[in-house]
Order: sequence, then C-alpha cells, then structure tokens
Amino acid sequence: MRGGVAPVLTAEDLAALDQLVDTGSPHGILHRSDLCVRTERTVWAARRT
Repeated sequence: MRGGVAPVLTAEDLAALDQLVDTGSPHGILHRSDLCVRTERTVWAARRT
C-alpha cells in the first residue's frame, strides 16, 4: 500500500506512515490506545426461481 500512495504524499507524511506501520516503534499502530479497527463484510446470496 505504501508504494501506491508514496507518489502523492509529502516526505513528512511518508515518515509518519513509516512510523505508524513500524511494529517496533512505540508510536506504531500496535501500541496506540486511541485506535480502533473495524471491518465489515457483506455477502449476497441469490437463487434462480
């Protein structure tokens, strides 16, 4: 994902992104208490009549 957004981000934004995804960084997303990840999946089912 980083490679896809890198051309449109500033160097400062890239540095912030790198710090967030670094699992060893105390500021990484794994160590943040103010972050909640939610996902949703929609499934459609149909049958012919």
